[in-house]
Amino acid sequence: MSTVSSHDIRNIHKEDCIQREFPLHELGLSQRPLGFQIVVRRSTLNVIKTHGQTSLHAEVGGMLVGSLLWDNQPFLFVEASIAGKHTDEQVASVTFTAKTWEHVWSIQERDYPNKKIVGWYHTHPGFGVFLSPMDMFICEYTFNAPYHVAYVYDPQSDDDGWFVWKNSTLIKLTPLIIEDEPQLQPVQNTSNLKNFVMQAAADKIVISSEDTQDKWTVILVIISTILLFACTGGIGYLVWENIKVKNENSQLESEIETLKKNEQKFSESIRMLHDWAYENSAIQHRRLEDLRRHQDMICQNMSFQSPISPIEPLQPPKPLSLILDLPSNSSEMSRSKQTKVNPKD
Repeated sequence: MSTVSSHDIRNIHKEDCIQREFPLHELGLSQRPLGFQIVVRRSTLNVIKTHGQTSLHAEVGGMLVGSLLWDNQPFLFVEASIAGKHTDEQVASVTFTAKTWEHVWSIQERDYPNKKIVGWYHTHPGFGVFLSPMDMFICEYTFNAPYHVAYVYDPQSDDDGWFVWKNSTLIKLTPLIIEDEPQLQPVQNTSNLKNFVMQAAADKIVISSEDTQDKWTVILVIISTILLFACTGGIGYLVWENIKVKNENSQLESEIETLKKNEQKFSESIRMLHDWAYENSAIQHRRLEDLRRHQDMICQNMSFQSPISPIEPLQPPKPLSLILDLPSNSSEMSRSKQTKVNPKD
């Protein structure tokens, strides 16, 4: 057995309705259509559309007044509307304030004491006929009776649509219109545009480019802010990279300096070892020379030739520049050392 949601036109009961015959004659019909129907007068639609055409750049709205009727099946008769005053009108939203509701209730009590609020209407200037998430929220929490309807009108394209509850969602339903007066022409016509401008002037609605300029100003401020943040981030990144490179260069220079110091210490050690080896050779050479002279003296006294062959002169050592890749002044240092220890001197 299927269940019907409370937000559903099929959940409308006879005891909630007023018994009345279906207006077949006024509608020009011979037979009543099946199911739940919306019946509205053209004059009521014209009043709603006239209100909607007073603002082509911001949403306006109001309440639908009528009766829930029964003729073997339920139907809704939308008989009037109450324009919302003291509303917060934005480009893509309209908000009914506490003062708006006070105004609606006072008008209903004064002009329509035997009628009820059967739904609401609002405009979508320039962006089509549909129910936005915010519209759905308003319907769900304010206009949530099974018979409540929503009417959306686009004053720029003159498109409109009626929405009813079914299975806890809102679906489109084509209304039945009683043609009690001519249809209101779209605002794009010259005559209606003139009326619109006059009505706007009467309501102190100023049509100018100030709003557009303000919007462009806001857009430029946002773009400038984004560019500022992007530039700041880019500069910060470059500064950070520069500091990082400087630190790496400083560390590299420190390592190079350490290598130079170690190379200098190594060169000094090689020079000291070279000098020590040369000085030691010179000492040994002097000792051999002393031994040779002593033997010569002995041999002269004994009148025979010394069996020891003459000692060759001490040859100077090779320069360090030929042994190792050292500074050129190392050879000069070696020669100076040679001069000091040369036995011939």
